[in-house]
Amino acid sequence: MKLSHNAHVALDDGESFTLFINRGQIFEPKLELVETPDLKATNFSAGVRHQDQLG
Repeated sequence: MKLSHNAHVALDDGESFTLFINRGQIFEPKLELVETPDLKATNFSAGVRHQDQLG
């Protein structure tokens, strides 16, 4: 696998999210865990705009 040095890799399986960084070289990646944030399904209205008309 070809992966740039210091590239970030996100692993998402629909239930969890894990972030890694490549500390190895392009053709010899060595992924190091950066963060595993605790995600909660609380924002169900993301991207929805206010529907009232202006004016």
